[in-house]
Amino acid sequence: MNILIATPNHSEQRRLSRVLAALGHNASIAATPEEAIERVQSQRPDVALVGALTDPWLQATTASGGPHIYRVAMVGRLDGDTASKVWNAGFDDVTTKGACPAEIAGRVEAIERIRGWLHSMGDDFAAGGEEDILASPLIVELGEALSDEFGAMIGGSLTASRAPRLGDLAYVAEIPLNLVANAQELTLGIGVSAATSDTLGTLLFGEPVDRDVMADALREFANTAGGLVKRNGGDYGMEFSLGLPSDAVFPSPPSDAPIWRVAGEGIELSVWVVTADDCPKRVTASMLSEGMVLTQPILNEAGVMLVQAGAVLTQRTVGRLVELLGPSALVEVARAA
Repeated sequence: MNILIATPNHSEQRRLSRVLAALGHNASIAATPEEAIERVQSQRPDVALVGALTDPWLQATTASGGPHIYRVAMVGRLDGDTASKVWNAGFDDVTTKGACPAEIAGRVEAIERIRGWLHSMGDDFAAGGEEDILASPLIVELGEALSDEFGAMIGGSLTASRAPRLGDLAYVAEIPLNLVANAQELTLGIGVSAATSDTLGTLLFGEPVDRDVMADALREFANTAGGLVKRNGGDYGMEFSLGLPSDAVFPSPPSDAPIWRVAGEGIELSVWVVTADDCPKRVTASMLSEGMVLTQPILNEAGVMLVQAGAVLTQRTVGRLVELLGPSALVEVARAA
């Protein structure tokens, strides 16, 4: 099997590499989250041994697209609290750091038996359930396609790489995508970094521009990206319908969302895709609860801002909004904080 050793601990890297090589497996090492993402993309490992239960290490082996990787957490001590964190993080197995070669051999053999059992059940069983559109080649390869598309828009050369998280963005836009076959809804977002937004304005218009013009430009980038997905979808047997691009006030894709950094010519863009469940929702004021995040500012009838976009609601704020707006007023929120 191809096994990725994802840990910053150099001595553990060397020890595990020797043990796995002696067992006849191909082992590669990632000393940083960025290296882990690159290894997942280029080598498609079967198993990842992850030695740090902190972000961005948790994201590195899940936010890179492609098929599921059997993830084994390596922890310092295995107790109830640690086990709970491991399972909640989406790991498939857990072991302790410094596990003896016999234990490592046993766990790897168990993984091979699981893979053989699934293979014996047939392709329909292994591929059962709804297809994960975010893991499809269309989405996995989207960053590279968009770097060419956006490069043509600015008249320059851009490159794409996977990113574990979004940076500090100045302008953000999004466009809804609907997979016609099963009505699965996606949202594609795009933002320009705060540090390079003036450079982007200069590339597009010859000089830095005001907020309204830049926001409109980002909506056009989102529209272009959506059109690219729709065109390329036919190559993968996927038909998409598009909605209209709009501003996105509070981008917060989940940790397993595909995220790309598209950069070059002095600019840096972020692109991500999420499912409809991760998109902002409208709820009545009576359904608001502590911890929800507002994606649009709330104004009173006179146009005075009551709560700004991006605010995390408290119990006191919820009660005040219900009182001022009325229980049936619609409010747009993201996932709970």
